[in-house]
Amino acid sequence: MARFVSRLATGSLLALMIVLAAPTSATAGTRVAWTGLMFGCTFEDGQVRTSADKLLHIYNFNNHNFWVTSSPLISGHEDNVVHGTINLETGTAVAQPRTTVHPAAYQDSTWEGVIQVRFTASGPSGTGVLRGTGALHDMTLTVNQYTTAQVPPEDSPCGGGGDVGVMRGEIRTP
Repeated sequence: MARFVSRLATGSLLALMIVLAAPTSATAGTRVAWTGLMFGCTFEDGQVRTSADKLLHIYNFNNHNFWVTSSPLISGHEDNVVHGTINLETGTAVAQPRTTVHPAAYQDSTWEGVIQVRFTASGPSGTGVLRGTGALHDMTLTVNQYTTAQVPPEDSPCGGGGDVGVMRGEIRTP
């Protein structure tokens, strides 16, 4: 019970800090910078195939994550389906998760698109573009930087610790 209360308090504190520090909307023709963390919640295996050129191809791996960002236009849960390749000789990999982010503050809206992440010996890096639906229609969410960091289990809204995605980008309006 104490662990649950601690997680609830940590999550509430993070949410309060984000709401107090973030603009509540983006006006026409603006670019609003954002930063955030992507916490992995659940993972479901997909299909795997190895090709003659020593590439491991992955298909339909499902992730369910939680984004905590500096903008209420983004923060919420995310579902994605990952396709990618792993070079079995070099150990490098590329993943293309088709992503849908469901902002908690905009229940009738989503961000939908692809984030491409490259994994090399120096760590992951990635970029992506997502388009808004519903109240976010005509807005574009860019992920200009994606890296990872370690967090202890008590700091994750999903439970468990380990790597979290560290992201930054922009919300663009026409």
